[in-house]
Amino acid sequence: MKKNINLHTISEYSFLESTITIDNLFKFANEHNFKHLAITDRNSMFSIPKFLENCQFYNIKPIIGIDLDVDQYRFILLAKNYDGYLKLMNLSSKKMAKLEINLDELNNDNLFIIDHPNFGYYAQKNEKLNYKNYFISTNDENDNSSIYLNEIRMLNGDESEKEILLTLIQNNEKGANYTNNFQYNGFFSKDEISPIVIERIENIVKQIDIQFPKLKSPLPKFKNDENLSSENYLRKIVRENLEAKKFELKKYEKSLERAQYEIEIITKLGFEDYFLIIWDLIKWAKKQNILIGPGRGSVSGSLISYVLNITEINPLKYDLYFERFLNPKRVTMPDIDIDIQDNRREELIQYLISKYGKDNVALITTFQTLGAKMAFRDVARINKISVSEVNEILKIIPSDLSLEQSYNSIAKFKAKIDSLDIYKKTYEIAKKIEGFPRQHGTHAAGIVISNEKIEKFVPTLLTDNGDLETQFSMEHLEKFGLLKIDLLGLKNLTVIQDILRLLKEKTGNEIKIENIPTYDLQTNILLSSANTNGIFQLESPGMRETLKKVGVSSIEDIIAIISLFRPGPLKNIDTYAKRKKAIEQVPKISDEYDEIVKSTYGIIVYQEQIMLICQKMADMSFADADILRKAISKKDFSSIQPVKEKFFSGALNKGYKLEVIEKVFEQIEHFAEYGFNRAHAVAYATLSYKMAYLKSKYTIDFYSSLINNANGAHETIKKYVQETEKMKIKVLAPSINKSLNHCVIENNQIILPFIMIKGLGTIATQKIINLREQGLFKDFYDFCLRAKLNKITDSVIKILIEANVFREFGSPKFLESEYSTKIATFLNLAIDKKDDQNILNEDALELLKQDFNIKNSLVTDPSEQEILEIQKNELYYLGMVFTKEKPNKYEKEIKLVDVHEHTSHILPLRVIKKSVKIDKFQRQYGILSLKDSSMTIDVLVFSSIWPRFENVKVNSLYQFEITKKENKFFINKLIKELYE
Repeated sequence: MKKNINLHTISEYSFLESTITIDNLFKFANEHNFKHLAITDRNSMFSIPKFLENCQFYNIKPIIGIDLDVDQYRFILLAKNYDGYLKLMNLSSKKMAKLEINLDELNNDNLFIIDHPNFGYYAQKNEKLNYKNYFISTNDENDNSSIYLNEIRMLNGDESEKEILLTLIQNNEKGANYTNNFQYNGFFSKDEISPIVIERIENIVKQIDIQFPKLKSPLPKFKNDENLSSENYLRKIVRENLEAKKFELKKYEKSLERAQYEIEIITKLGFEDYFLIIWDLIKWAKKQNILIGPGRGSVSGSLISYVLNITEINPLKYDLYFERFLNPKRVTMPDIDIDIQDNRREELIQYLISKYGKDNVALITTFQTLGAKMAFRDVARINKISVSEVNEILKIIPSDLSLEQSYNSIAKFKAKIDSLDIYKKTYEIAKKIEGFPRQHGTHAAGIVISNEKIEKFVPTLLTDNGDLETQFSMEHLEKFGLLKIDLLGLKNLTVIQDILRLLKEKTGNEIKIENIPTYDLQTNILLSSANTNGIFQLESPGMRETLKKVGVSSIEDIIAIISLFRPGPLKNIDTYAKRKKAIEQVPKISDEYDEIVKSTYGIIVYQEQIMLICQKMADMSFADADILRKAISKKDFSSIQPVKEKFFSGALNKGYKLEVIEKVFEQIEHFAEYGFNRAHAVAYATLSYKMAYLKSKYTIDFYSSLINNANGAHETIKKYVQETEKMKIKVLAPSINKSLNHCVIENNQIILPFIMIKGLGTIATQKIINLREQGLFKDFYDFCLRAKLNKITDSVIKILIEANVFREFGSPKFLESEYSTKIATFLNLAIDKKDDQNILNEDALELLKQDFNIKNSLVTDPSEQEILEIQKNELYYLGMVFTKEKPNKYEKEIKLVDVHEHTSHILPLRVIKKSVKIDKFQRQYGILSLKDSSMTIDVLVFSSIWPRFENVKVNSLYQFEITKKENKFFINKLIKELYE
C-alpha cells in the first residue's frame, strides 16, 4: 500500500485548536521517515519560521500553506512556488487585518486550492469552483479534481489526546465549530483510499518548489535634502559633528583616525542608511524634548555613534572598542537599541510611520503561553471544579514552577491532587497543555522598518490599536530580510525628565541630562551609603549591599558593580572590595596585563579588557580578539583553537615567556565566560550615577517625581513616603485645595496627588482640578455645589470624604453625615435643569450653609474611635495612614520614631493590617503593619515564628519586642495583648 502524503496539518500556532507542537511534529516525521511535511494553520503563518528551520534540520521538503476562512467557507491553500508563498502572505495578512477577502482572490496560478473537507465550498454546496489548481476532498478516483485530505490536529489520536484537544477547543471560541465534527484521520492512508487519488497528491507535492531568494538590504534609503548618496551624506554630517566636538576630542590621540576607521567599516558593510535612520530618529526625539538614554549595549563603543549624538558615551574616554559593536571579520547586522522615556515611546513610532510609510513600519509579535496556573484553571473550569477549590489548590503552587515540578517537589500539592480523581484528571490534562501558545501579543520594544511593504518580507497582522505587526517573532526576522530596532520605554528616563521639569519650573533654569556630572563627592557618599531606592539598576537589596561593601569612589566603581552583580561573576565582588580597600594584595602577572586590569584590581571584568590584552600582548587585531572572546564565552572550541594559536604565537614573538602566556590565557579563559560588555555597563552606570546626583542635590524633586511615576501604586508610594520622612521631608495626604494629578511641592513639603486615591479615575480628578482653577473651594458647600453642577457623582464625593481630602473643612464623619442627610438631597432638588440653565434657590442654600457652619463649629476633636475610622479609610484609599492619633495610654517616652539602629525595645503597637504569605517551601509567613502615635511600619514575620502571630487581631493593641537593623524593623516576639 502506498503512503498518503498529508497536506493539512494544524499546529499549536492555530491557538488552542491542536495538540501538535512543531517540535513533536518533526520528531514524529523523522521517526516515520517522512520526506515531505505540510503545515496549514488557521488563517495565520505564525508557525512558518520554526517549521522551515526544522525542515532544513531534518532534510524534509516543506509544504507551506494556510487554512483560510473566506466568507462562510474554508480552503486549504498551498504555495506552489515563491510567488505562491508571497500570495499566501498577502492573504494571511489581509485576514489577520480583518479585511474582506473574496473568492476570486484565491484563483492564482501559484497556489493549490483544496476545498476544506467539512467547511469548504464544495463540502457545503456540492458545487465546484472553476479555478485552476482547484481540488475537492473526496476519495473519488474518477474525478480528476478529487484528492483525499486528512485534517490532522493530533499526532496519535488516543483517548487522552482527544480529551486534551477538546479541552483546548472549549477554551477557544473560534474552535467551537470543531466540537461536533471532531475526528482523527491520522497521517497514514486507509486501505480504501484509491492509489490513483494518492498519485494525484504526489503530483501536487512534486510541483511544489519554494526557493527563497537571496536577501537584499531591507532598509529604506534615507532621503536627504541635499540629494547626496547615503554614504556621502553620512560622511558630511560626521565631519560637521566632529567639528562641533573638536575641543573635547583633541584630548584623545588618534580620535580622527578612529572616526575614519569606523566610517570606512560602516560604509564598506553597507550600514550607512541604518546609522542615518537612527541618527535622524534620535535628533527628532531630542527636538521634541523626549528624553533618550545615554546608550545601550555595544553601540556605546562606537565613536561615530557618539559623534552623531546617537549615544552620549565617548568611547575614547572609557576605552571602548568599535569591534565589540561591528566586527569586520564577523559580520552581523548592527544592533542599536534605544532607551526612551516610557510615556513618549509611541511618538517615536508614529514619527517612523509618518516618515517611512504605514506599510513599511511594523511592531513585532510575541506568543503568550499557557502558564501552570492558567492551564489548571482552564481544565478545572471544563471539569466543573469550583473557583474556590481551584484557588485553594493553586495558592500552593509557586509562580516559578511548572505543574509537574510542583507535583514532584511539593508534598502538600501532590497530596491535594491525589485526594480526588477529578483533581488528578485535571492535573494530567493541564500539565500537557501547559506551555501551549494561547494568543499572540506585541513585543515591548522591537520594531522593523523596511524599504518595501513589510508584507513582502513576512506576513503581518493588525493589532487592536490598528498598528501593523509582523506575524513572525523577533528571533526569526533577520532570516527573512528584516532588521529589528529596539525602542525601549524606560520609566527611569521619565522620572529624570519629570525632575528636570520640576527644577525648571522652580528655578527657571534648564538642566540638560548630558550636562549632569559623573563625578561628585556628595553623590559618591549617597551611593556608598546605599541610599539608592529609585535609582536605576541600584535598587535591589543585593545591589545595595554590594555598594556598601565596595564603597563608591567614582563612576568606575558603578561600572564594575553593574558588571559583577550577575550570577557568574558575583563571587568576585568580595575580592574586588578587599583589593580596593587594600585588605588583599593584587597579584602581578606582567606589566602590560597588570596595567589593563589595574582599574578592576587584577580581575578581568569586561569583554573589552580581554580584547585589549590580546591586542597589547599578542599584536592581535581587535577583530580577532573579539572572535576569541566570543568563542570562549560560547564554548565554541572549534573556533577557539585557531585564534588561541594566534594569541600564543603573537605573544611569543613579542618576547613573552611561555609560562606567562599560559597564565594570562588561563585568566582569559576563566573570565571570558563571565566578562560583561563594558560599553553597556558604562552607558547604564552613567544613567545610574546621574540619577544618584539628582537624588543627592534635589532630593524633594527626586521623590516627587518617583511618586508621580508610581502610577498610583500604593505600596511603591508608601516606600518612598517612609523614606522621605526619614530625611525630614514632610509628605501630606491629598488635599482638595492643593492637590493635582502629580505631586505638589510647597514649603519643602510634598502634597500627594489625587490620582493615588483608590476608586478615582483621571476623568473625575481632572474635573475637580478644572473646577478649582476657577477659584479655590471656599468651604465644603462650595465644593459640593460646583461639583454637582459639573456632574461629579455622589460616589466620587463620598470617596473624597472618606479619603479625608476635605480635612480643612471638617471631620469626615461630620461631612459624611451632613452630605448624606441634607446636602445631596437639597442640591439634587435645588439644581433644576431647564434649557441648559441651572436654577438654584440661593437663599435656601445660604440658610443651609449657616446651619452647617454652626454645627461644624461645635464639632469637638475626633474621638479615638473616630481617628481609628479615619486611619482605616486612609489605609484603604491611600495605602497608608496620615492622621496621627493621640498616644495610647501604654505609650511611654520611647516611640517607634525614636528606635535607633541595632537596638531592641518593647513597645505598645496597634496592628492595622495583616497579610499572610506563602514562601517557595510552602511555609506561611506574615507581614504586619504596626503603628503608634509617631509612625507606621511594615514588619516581616518569618515562617519560624509566624504561628505565634497568626491570631493577632487587626485594630488591636499588642506589646511587641522590636529591633531595628539596616533601617528596617523586625519583630523578635509578641509579649501580650493590651486592653483599652
